[in-house]
Amino acid sequence: MIVNLGCGKKPVKGMVNVDLYPFDGVDLVMDLDKKWDFESKSVDEIYAFHLVEHLDYVHFLEECLRALRVGGKVFLKVPYYTSNRSHIGEHKTAGFSWIAFDNIEKRWQEWQRFKVLKNRICFGKKLGFLNLIFNKTPAFYDRFLAHLIPAVELEVVLEKMEEKTQ
Repeated sequence: MIVNLGCGKKPVKGMVNVDLYPFDGVDLVMDLDKKWDFESKSVDEIYAFHLVEHLDYVHFLEECLRALRVGGKVFLKVPYYTSNRSHIGEHKTAGFSWIAFDNIEKRWQEWQRFKVLKNRICFGKKLGFLNLIFNKTPAFYDRFLAHLIPAVELEVVLEKMEEKTQ
């Protein structure tokens, strides 16, 4: 099963389209800040583009882990913290930097059972040539240039790892 969370008015054919509101094409109306209506380990892929910033971030990741099969993937697009889009009033998280997902593999918390497959800083279409340059040196970009040349978003792909065995 492939799930498109927070699809809004743009459902994707072939996916289970989920939103808080019953727009045309929404297959499942659900509050994603509560327990999701998916069986445990029943989902292969989760797409959430410009959604996570509106939700409880830890709860979102916990529910992804519960719903995903081992090896299942989460595809995210979130606003970069220096983007003017990251400071919109309805956001619960004001944006993410490239290090936001770094510690997710360290397993300090139960929800940190993801492997980061992709973590890419993205600029708008006019500055797209910067993607290649600054993703080679994201620490340098973040420390010295992020406020001068703000990125638009972060693209992240996470993969659910095996559960810990004691």
